[in-house]
Amino acid sequence: MPSYTILQPICINGVLYYISIKSSTETCVIVCFDVRSESFSFLKPKGDLNGALLNGGTLVNYNGKLGCVFQSIFTEKSTSFKLWVLEDVEKEEWSDRIYLLPAVWKNVVRKAELSCVGVTRTNDIVFSSDDPAYPFYLYYLNLERNTVVRVEIQGIDTSKSMSWEYFTCLDHVEDVKLYRKCF
Repeated sequence: MPSYTILQPICINGVLYYISIKSSTETCVIVCFDVRSESFSFLKPKGDLNGALLNGGTLVNYNGKLGCVFQSIFTEKSTSFKLWVLEDVEKEEWSDRIYLLPAVWKNVVRKAELSCVGVTRTNDIVFSSDDPAYPFYLYYLNLERNTVVRVEIQGIDTSKSMSWEYFTCLDHVEDVKLYRKCF
């Protein structure tokens, strides 16, 4: 019985995408589940994209399209990265782009080892540390402005637990309206 690993679910325009890896053959597919029609379809990545998904590539929502940031670890020595974008779902056509990291990357990232956790609605690529560290930072890369911003997340002390695990959820919105009490 073959074993499958399911990774990185992401929902874009009512379609849930995730990576399914068949361990025995080291091949993967991107599973697409349309929530409205409750139907499945599959994308079979080829060549470099297949390798990227097997080796830590991250599925992202890039301008409302499925994308994949290829590179498992980013450090102060990183100078560029590749981004694939699914341009045509029916034809399974992907475009690939190489982006250079801004000169300030090295100074902002310092000694951190980062992984891509996603893309915000304003197309900031978000990075997080793989190792629990205190203080805890998120890094926002804006490709249009060629900037990197490091943001400290307060209230999380990861130094007190050896088994600390955390997840980064992008574009989370809470309803903070004040409602009048009804008596």
